[in-house]
Amino acid sequence: MALLDGIQLPDGPTGTAVRLYLEAQDRKDLGNAAEFFHDDIVFNGLLLKAEGRDTVAAAVGQFLEQAIESIRIEAITQVEAGDICRVLALYWFKLRPAPEFQILCDHLTIRGGRITRVDNVFDASKLPPM
Repeated sequence: MALLDGIQLPDGPTGTAVRLYLEAQDRKDLGNAAEFFHDDIVFNGLLLKAEGRDTVAAAVGQFLEQAIESIRIEAITQVEAGDICRVLALYWFKLRPAPEFQILCDHLTIRGGRITRVDNVFDASKLPPM
């Protein structure tokens, strides 16, 4: 089963950015980050904080390669549309050497078809305000 089989993505450039980002994570290769990350992206994760496309792509790529065994997408929903879009991507990830999958929600902010901010949320009660 492919990563996004049965998962409905937002329409247009927003959906394309989300798809490219998640597929890059699954491949553990963010070499095409210019296609989905804005130049001034901010990544705000529990274990990783970074700014700027090249820095974020390198840091996230290294983390994926070293720490993530696999991911499974559960659901994607667009919660705000317009000039700035917000999308929630809910998925399961397996850290090395953890025995079980854990759940994660990425809160993605997208402007002009490129992701400008990623907030990793492990506790859904702590999602940033919309």
